[in-house]
Amino acid sequence: MTEEPSSPKKTRWGCLAIPIIVTLLFAVARLHDIHYENQPLEVHLRDIFKESGFKVPEDTTDLTGDKGFVDFQGDFTARLTFTVKPEEVAAFMSLNPKVWSNPGSFQPIKEKSWLSGYGLAPGTYVIDEAGPRDYWCKYAVDPKACRIYFERSSW
Repeated sequence: MTEEPSSPKKTRWGCLAIPIIVTLLFAVARLHDIHYENQPLEVHLRDIFKESGFKVPEDTTDLTGDKGFVDFQGDFTARLTFTVKPEEVAAFMSLNPKVWSNPGSFQPIKEKSWLSGYGLAPGTYVIDEAGPRDYWCKYAVDPKACRIYFERSSW
């Protein structure tokens, strides 16, 4: 009997393709998360404000606020405020019914009130309600000062 020369074993790339692809997808997703986490606070606040159904105007220069620690379930609190041009105030007064369950409760307050440390003057329109998911939002517009306020908290 003659022995056949042994041929080198071939790697089965098909078996390795799935773990390699999963690892690459995980690495890309993690790099994206790291990039987003390292963005300035203003970028995060602008994204959070989209929960109100509105968008912070690009020319706003006085956006201030804070974002709390995000826990392992993704829950956090945040608040922000900014000023808009007088001609833009009306656009912030019309609430989107897809976002707010009772837009009719967006009414002016009669006495000075507070929204997470921000003083709200009488005449400021305020709405306070639980969102469709597990979070609570408070939104206010002061038409005289052209100031917008937003706060959200999840649990």
